[in-house]
Formats: sequence, structure tokens, C-alpha cells
Amino acid sequence: MHLLQLEWKKLAPNKMFRVATLMYLILAPLMYLAVKSSMGDAGEAGEGNAAVGLMMSHHAFPRIWSTMAYWCSWLTFFLITYLSAWMVTSEHEYRTARQNLITGMERSSFLWGKFQMIIVLITGATVYMALLAFLFGQLEGGSGSVVHHEMFAIRNFFVQTFFYSSLAFMFAILFRKGGLAMIFFFSYILIIERIVYYLFFLAFLEDTTIGNYMPASSAWFTLPFYFINSNASGFMEGIANDKIRFLSPDQVIWVTLGYSLICWGISYWRFNNKDL
Repeated sequence: MHLLQLEWKKLAPNKMFRVATLMYLILAPLMYLAVKSSMGDAGEAGEGNAAVGLMMSHHAFPRIWSTMAYWCSWLTFFLITYLSAWMVTSEHEYRTARQNLITGMERSSFLWGKFQMIIVLITGATVYMALLAFLFGQLEGGSGSVVHHEMFAIRNFFVQTFFYSSLAFMFAILFRKGGLAMIFFFSYILIIERIVYYLFFLAFLEDTTIGNYMPASSAWFTLPFYFINSNASGFMEGIANDKIRFLSPDQVIWVTLGYSLICWGISYWRFNNKDL
């Protein structure tokens, strides 16, 4: 608890942390409402009531759990990952990491405090997302059940955010510079692994089964675009001529968690074997 309090004293007064928190609190419900409004308009312009019903069913219980988790995950992908990296890079920038170790803090304690703070941030974001899903689900009405297996989206949201934060934290440990760490983070997630996935596994091997278990891919399948849950095989696989094999969250949840722990293992090894 002492380490967590120390990390909180460093983080709470920071303007960047306050702005990121405020952005998440405000943008999460606004993003959901904007998407719901646009989908409602698109559904009404579509063919018949079936399209409208399918689209709007994702904004009522039980599917709203997956819908809200998916859109909030885009905010945590940018905001919490940046905070996770900043907690390390700022320590190097202001030389406070070295000062803490000189005054007697163990390196493992330094990392353990960061780990606890990241878990607190992810937990707070997850609870807020779940509260929004419950609130908007209640306002939407309908006959769907509140308690449903779709609530596993809450767990998956936590695991996916934990992986992204762990990866950003690892790059921050490796490179020490905030800008450089985030460049490597976004480049790997959005560019490098996508190139390997589509050029090697899809184009060359014509089978994405193994590629689906790559770090970023498995994290994506942990909380995929929610339309996949409603017509997984027909809609999405048809786009790729049945070459892409989509996995269920249950197939990759532990893989994603395993990658997260590997990131922390690399961070621990690197931090304990480098000069500050």
C-alpha cells in the first residue's frame, strides 16, 4: 500500500494525468452515443426492419456489454497506454528513478509500485465502462437480460487493456524516452504485426491460424468488433474469402494474459540489469 500511495502522489498532481482522466470520463459516453446515433440512422436507411433491429440490438442488454467495452477500449488504447509509459519515462527524465534507488528503494519495489498503479488505472477504467454499459442499457429498455454471458466483455476489456499497458510499459523500460516508446508501441500494434499477419500468414501461407496467436492479434480477438459476435462466421470471414480464421475470446484470453506477463518479465529483467 505504501508503494501505491507513493505512485499516486506522483501521478495525481500531474496535469497530463488529469487531462487524460477527464477525456476518458467525457469521451466514453459521447463516443457511444455518437456511434449509436449514426448506426440508428444507417439502419433506418437500410433494407427493412431486420437491419434496424440488428444494429439497435447491440445497444440494449445483453449485447451492450460488448458494444460499450469495444468503444471504450479505443480510448484506453491511447490514454492508459500513454500513462503507463509516462510513469517510467518521466522518472528517467527527472532522474527520480536513480534518486529513489540511491535512497534505498529496491528495484523490484520500484517496478511493483508501477504495476500496482497500472492495475488501479485499468480497474477504474473497467468499472467506469461497466457502469456506463449498465446505465445506457437501462435507459434503452428492451427485454434483454442484464446478467448474461456477454458480461465477460468486462473481463476481456480488463485483460486487453492490461496487455496494451504492459507492452507500452515494456517499451518505456527499454527506450526510456516517452516519444520513442510510444512510436515503437503504435508501430508494432498498428503496422508491423499487421504487415506480418497479412503478407506472411494470409498472402503467403493462406492460413491465419498461427498468426491469430501473435500478441496484438490475440489481444484484438479478446475484444473484437462487436458485430463479429452476432454473425461471426458469415459476415467477417466472407470478407477475406474464408482465409481468415476468427477466434473466440475464450480461445485467446489466456494467451493475451500470458503475453502481458512476458512483457512484465522482460521489463523486470531489463530494469534490473541496466544502469540508471
